[in-house]
Amino acid sequence: MKSFISPLMLLAVVLSAVTITASARTLIQVETKTDRKCKIIEFVDAEKPQSRKTQHATWTGKCAGGYAHGDGTLITVNGEDTKEISKGEMVKGMLHGVVIQEFIKADGTRGTGRQTYSNGLPNGNGEIEIIQKGGEKFSYSGNFQAGQMSGNGVLTRPNEIITGKFLEGKP
Repeated sequence: MKSFISPLMLLAVVLSAVTITASARTLIQVETKTDRKCKIIEFVDAEKPQSRKTQHATWTGKCAGGYAHGDGTLITVNGEDTKEISKGEMVKGMLHGVVIQEFIKADGTRGTGRQTYSNGLPNGNGEIEIIQKGGEKFSYSGNFQAGQMSGNGVLTRPNEIITGKFLEGKP
């Protein structure tokens, strides 16, 4: 994973004063500059600020007003732990519309997804699939709100299928 991003792509991360309360958690807005100096906006859990903090990012699309904007591919690296590829549209630095994603962690856990984004978070219908390093497979198809499973959906875990309503990521 270390050789994937060059040292020139090291980013300055600025925590802004913007916070969002989503369900029972508080999200902090984080702006990151990509290798082309376009800003992207992500949201991290205030309880775990390092959980998704991007340290390296590459954006293939255009910049408008200093922010990633339009169609393109965003590649982010969270330290040396997680590499995520998001293909879709950015509006003022935030993912928007239908986004196709894949990620891989250093431990071998990997996942794919197709989610509808608004305001930089999954909000609407989507599907995700995660395969853990030991081969256990998890999937969810249904509604998301503020990045969590919320509303009607189907969660498939080893030896279990849960169909129904979800709230704040839980059945």
